[in-house]
Amino acid sequence: MISERYDELEKIMLDEFYQFVEGHKKSFWIHLNMRDINYGFEAIAHRYSVLEGNPTNIQDNLKIDIGRLLVDLYGINYIQHPRIESLCKKNNITMSNFLTGAEEALAFTNHEYVKLHQSTLRKVDNIQNIIIRANENDLKTNSNLFKQYGISPQSIFQIMQENWLLYLIFFIIGLIVTKLFF
Repeated sequence: MISERYDELEKIMLDEFYQFVEGHKKSFWIHLNMRDINYGFEAIAHRYSVLEGNPTNIQDNLKIDIGRLLVDLYGINYIQHPRIESLCKKNNITMSNFLTGAEEALAFTNHEYVKLHQSTLRKVDNIQNIIIRANENDLKTNSNLFKQYGISPQSIFQIMQENWLLYLIFFIIGLIVTKLFF
């Protein structure tokens, strides 16, 4: 039974993970809020050390936190909490097999490891979907252009560079103002 061999199986899994890390030391590591000892790369390394493993360090400059990146792109209030679930719902991304943190804890306690695995796979797929949509400027959020960029001449210029319709509107307004006053 898995629960009787949990530490042994976890050590094997972490051995494989750190072998992968060792072979990809210069790769970027995309993650979601994995930035502290409670939940993150440090927590994984600490657990591996407790299991008498020797973790390979992943350099901080190679870690890309999607959670912070989305805040940088769309503003602090781009979507309500819980953010990933809210983004998935707003963008019609499936939540099939997705478990919340509390549901995952309960599944673990109940030894429902297949459910945990399916939830992990769903979350990875959904995060990938969110990244692709954000990259293609197709991610639906609660932000508007002014929440993202602010209101200043520089931000208006940047918005116009990224949106041809707004550029055209400002160009026409500029022509009208020029005709009226000059």
